[in-house]
Amino acid sequence: MGEMVIVSRVQTEIVQPLSLFLAQKGFSLRVVTTSRRSGTVEIKPPGCVVIRIPRGLNDREIVRMLRSVKRWIEAKLPEDFKPLDLQNLVDGDELPYLGKFFEVHFVENQDVPLKFENDFFVHNSFRTVLNTYLKNFYISSAERVLRERVNFYASRYGFSYNRLFIKDVKTRWGSCSSKRNLSFNWRLVMAPLEVIDYVVVHELTHLIIPNHSAEFWKKVERVIPDYRERRSWLRKHGHTLYFI
Repeated sequence: MGEMVIVSRVQTEIVQPLSLFLAQKGFSLRVVTTSRRSGTVEIKPPGCVVIRIPRGLNDREIVRMLRSVKRWIEAKLPEDFKPLDLQNLVDGDELPYLGKFFEVHFVENQDVPLKFENDFFVHNSFRTVLNTYLKNFYISSAERVLRERVNFYASRYGFSYNRLFIKDVKTRWGSCSSKRNLSFNWRLVMAPLEVIDYVVVHELTHLIIPNHSAEFWKKVERVIPDYRERRSWLRKHGHTLYFI
């Protein structure tokens, strides 16, 4: 990822307020150096803003970049932005599933802790342990949806894999092992189906090409012509899927 940047007193005057602003939103801040010519900022799951500063910049250039990044982040995370708090959900709050948001309703007259029928229905008695039942719902849904999408693309485009796993990971959306096993992050099931399909095709392509060469991306593009837009969605919004 790069080396941690030791900021000067002038730089600290920008970094500290930004770090505090992000902490109030539930995010941490990491400032690192990069060998790239241009700086970047990225929001990475499970809630870390990473600022990459090109090596060789002088103090004035770094300050200018940090100020620009600070404005960008503050615009991206407005004052009313708050991470989803499952412990304090109220009737009518919304939860993501397959790229859409569905309301949560707390009820008395149902015989299961949680069910999904175009909205989420939660028995009042299980309000305090909603986290457990919601996670189980997402995992079981991910197992079904991802298996369907993997089998669809594997059959249509001639990919052959060994086993499929649904995992709880913090740094990856999917992976492909040397044993031809595919693994996917269960939180993907909250994303739009188009984004899920991109990750599926990405990992299936790794069964043939284990790197991210130009050839790899050309093969992905033949199946998913707009993969860049789908990848961009994941980079921009992926961190929001880590509320549980």
